[in-house]
Amino acid sequence: MNRKYFLFISFWLLIFFLILLSGFKNQQPAAETSSPKQNVMAFTPVKVQIMIRTEKEVLHYERVSFYRETDFSEISKSTKKFSSNVIANFKKGVQRYNVEAFNCTCELNTTEHSQILNCDVKGPMYSANSYDFHWLLEELPFDLYQFTQSERELNYNGKINDIHTKIRLIFGFPIAHCHEHVWPAR
Repeated sequence: MNRKYFLFISFWLLIFFLILLSGFKNQQPAAETSSPKQNVMAFTPVKVQIMIRTEKEVLHYERVSFYRETDFSEISKSTKKFSSNVIANFKKGVQRYNVEAFNCTCELNTTEHSQILNCDVKGPMYSANSYDFHWLLEELPFDLYQFTQSERELNYNGKINDIHTKIRLIFGFPIAHCHEHVWPAR
């Protein structure tokens, strides 16, 4: 009789836990159930411009992201939260490559419906005036050979994930480069 009682209780406990478990699987975390309008990080810019100027071991990074007017209106409602998220995500992203971002600011330009991120970046310099841009290019579907080179600049103008993107790398000396590295031309 004890064995029948044990099997009966075990069976119902198993059913109870399966029902409980299936209920958890059907629930989505709060971040996934919130609409994109509630999550200010969910807005996709229509155009991005990145400019990086070198100054010895520090790179001055500026990214301007332009948004649709309706999206920008929603972003503007949470300016402080949006700006702190942009800075935190940028710092976390470059940190994976042993690169440090500091002196970061993020502001909104209501006239142009844009967000401007400025940061100083330290870590990409691997020898005198030689830089590793792996931290910038890792997420992109191309390398520095898709940039147009002038004596002291590398420029990219095209679409990345359907977003019109301009990237401008400015150096204080004539340059040479390979896939991800830039150094002084000989």
